[in-house]
Amino acid sequence: MLRHPGARRLEELLRIEQRLGALRLDLDMMDRVGFAGSDRLRYESEAQDLSRDEASRGTERAALVARLRAESPDAIAEWVDAHVSALRARLAQFERESAAGENRTTHAFVAREAIDEWEAFRRAERDDVRPNVYYIAGYADDVLDAPSR
Repeated sequence: MLRHPGARRLEELLRIEQRLGALRLDLDMMDRVGFAGSDRLRYESEAQDLSRDEASRGTERAALVARLRAESPDAIAEWVDAHVSALRARLAQFERESAAGENRTTHAFVAREAIDEWEAFRRAERDDVRPNVYYIAGYADDVLDAPSR
């Protein structure tokens, strides 16, 4: 569970961006297969709504990261720890599934890459992290409200 308000806000902003990314991916796939219908209209409407504030959310997120790095590095550490822990759990799941014969090689690769990106973010080598919305979708579902360790 994220306790620091800054870490919680960073996660909320990330969730919105992930939702927008997932909608865009779904709409792209719908374009590829020629899908039209009520789901498409609903997805388009939600994507338009989320797109309106995309730039201001990005600005808010960048400013919050800069402020937290300077004033509350523990908030950044808490946020990164939560994601890395969730990703390690998902990676272990992918490895078990691969051992059982399921093809999870790409999923595991993407999870490892995401862990590396979060660790680079922790070290301030990256300004942002944008986890893959397909191969590791849902890995952080409990980051906001998971029981603390």
